[in-house]
Amino acid sequence: MGFTSLVYAAATTVGLMVVLFLLSQAVLRYGLMPLSAALSLSGFNRPLFYLFILPGTVVHEASHLIACLLTGVRVRSFQLFAPQQNGVVGWVNHDRADIVRRNLIALAPFLGGSLMLYLLTRLAFPGVGLSPESWAATPGDVGGTLQTLLSSVGEALGGIDLGNPVTWLFLYLGFSLGYGIAPSRHDLSPSLVDGAIVLGGVLLLRLADSALGLGLGESDVANSLAGGLAGLLQGLNALLLFSAVLVAAGAIVLIPLAAIIYRLRGG
Repeated sequence: MGFTSLVYAAATTVGLMVVLFLLSQAVLRYGLMPLSAALSLSGFNRPLFYLFILPGTVVHEASHLIACLLTGVRVRSFQLFAPQQNGVVGWVNHDRADIVRRNLIALAPFLGGSLMLYLLTRLAFPGVGLSPESWAATPGDVGGTLQTLLSSVGEALGGIDLGNPVTWLFLYLGFSLGYGIAPSRHDLSPSLVDGAIVLGGVLLLRLADSALGLGLGESDVANSLAGGLAGLLQGLNALLLFSAVLVAAGAIVLIPLAAIIYRLRGG
């Protein structure tokens, strides 16, 4: 049972991370960049674009940095926000690390960005009931979990007051965090290789268990460890799912808005 829950939770984590990566790319390419061009008197408004991505970049790089500090990996240099001519806007350079720690560091923006989005929503809409424990999907109740989450997000967004400055601050920070919530392609490159290695190792272990009759699937200790790890992943998945719904809702608003303004300006 523990292994089944772990496999489901891990697959859900990977799926949500892929969704968040695609959403972050959409927010950047079809939202913030066209909007920066549309609101420019001529060409591309680079300072405005940097203003748009500033909070998201800082949280993104700070997530990498904090992960390095928590895992004991030495940081060589870092800049939370320092736009360069080559397009790099921030970085964290650190020593080489083992497969576990380097992936925790690489994937840290998913957790850091999700936590910030959740806290931001709680601060902006204190009266809305946001309960992450109710979003931890189980194999038999995915639909119910998503319905509960959509209801929570809908309640929060339905209370938006465009006459309130807090609302505009929430939208600005939300769009920016949506851009910065996913690791960059450079961050993800080693994770793809490492993921393939881990998957291959799990498959070999499974084959060895079946061929040699090791009984790993029936081990109380192994199932207990697998169940504990599955519980941690389910908590992470609750935050990732909340962020995915929130970023998707933001993209639905931001992308058409940017396209309309861009067309009106003759882009």
